Amino acid sequence: MENNQIAVPKTQSLISMHTELGAAKSEAPIGFLKWSGISTLAATCGRRVYTRLLGQEGSVLYPNLFILLIGDAGLGKTVSIRSATDQMAKLKIRFSPTAISASKFVTWASQASMDALDKGADPGIMAALSNLDSIFSRQSPQALKSFLVAAYDCDDSYIKDTQQHGSESIHKMCMNLLAGGTPAHLASCFQPTDWGEGLASRFIIVAEKEDRIGDLPEYPATLHAEYESRLKDLRFSLSKNPQEILWTPEAWKAREVWRLTNRHTQAPHPHAGGYWSRRNLTTAKLAMLMAVAHGSTTISTTEWEMAIQELSLAEAGLPLAFFFTSGNPYVATTARIVEWVRNQGRAVQEHEVRMRLQQFVTPQHLQPLLDSILASHQLIGVGTSPTREITHPDFQSTQQKKTGTATWSQLTPAPAPAAKSSP
Repeated sequence: MENNQIAVPKTQSLISMHTELGAAKSEAPIGFLKWSGISTLAATCGRRVYTRLLGQEGSVLYPNLFILLIGDAGLGKTVSIRSATDQMAKLKIRFSPTAISASKFVTWASQASMDALDKGADPGIMAALSNLDSIFSRQSPQALKSFLVAAYDCDDSYIKDTQQHGSESIHKMCMNLLAGGTPAHLASCFQPTDWGEGLASRFIIVAEKEDRIGDLPEYPATLHAEYESRLKDLRFSLSKNPQEILWTPEAWKAREVWRLTNRHTQAPHPHAGGYWSRRNLTTAKLAMLMAVAHGSTTISTTEWEMAIQELSLAEAGLPLAFFFTSGNPYVATTARIVEWVRNQGRAVQEHEVRMRLQQFVTPQHLQPLLDSILASHQLIGVGTSPTREITHPDFQSTQQKKTGTATWSQLTPAPAPAAKSSP
């Protein structure tokens, strides 16, 4: 086996295989299925895959991730999570019940991690939650938050205080989290100040608005068998030989340039500062997974650019997510502009709305704010930016009654540009 390969040769990406299989079985959004595949691969790797960002003497970084799938009820969050847990069961990786209380969750996670370690297995586990608020709330105890931060950071030794057994040490923690929730769940779980803390800043939020009605290609049975075989081979290979993922000089340089550039870019929302500062580590984790997905032990510029692309696509949903958690510092401005459009009693041009918003909103936040207003349907956009017409829902309802020609697809904001090729 060549030095730059893990168990299997570079063929189709394990992530794209997972996505393709999921897309043939459900109408869930491609974004949900793709990130379910990323989470599946991360859990398969556990602590057996790592990289170093500060030289050979630096601390290691594992590829585990906390991923939240956010969308309306019935959009395919649960089926996307199940596509991951189905693989976990076959690989004998421990995953949580899909609904569990906060107190029982910490006990389950501790025992599952220690049991795996006692048996000589990788201690990596997965928290799989169909409803995020089964363990989270705005009043979540600090002990839960601290435990999750330690589990995400893969602490080598975490001391947990228990009533029955006193201090209890948990060794070599490593947790992946894949959870679903509606915008309302997100609002009930987090308050605006949470996003500046360590825990919330570790989440990748994947927000989707539409399923794929009727878009079910023929199920690729041969691909299914190949996917499961490759995952099994990867898991077995890593159990025998943990693998450090190296960087090509070109990828390392590209990462340095990106970090310097990212340092001077504005977060897409005022409350995304904590997440933005951690973006460097998150992207490195993703780049590791992109490499492993192709059987490589080295991150090239291709894997690095794929990681940036996938993260950027997910980040498009951040303004909407923060809107629903009341993390919008422009609440008064939003109400003012919505009322102004309503009072016009007509369709207004986008440039008119922008001119009014410029009086109250900093330039870097103007576009995210306008997008969140349209995405939440407080105002309706018809056409594409920057020439679209914007109206109040009351006015559109009146017009629809008069003409009978308006349709929902005509009244909703234009969809985001299609993603480039999947990893």
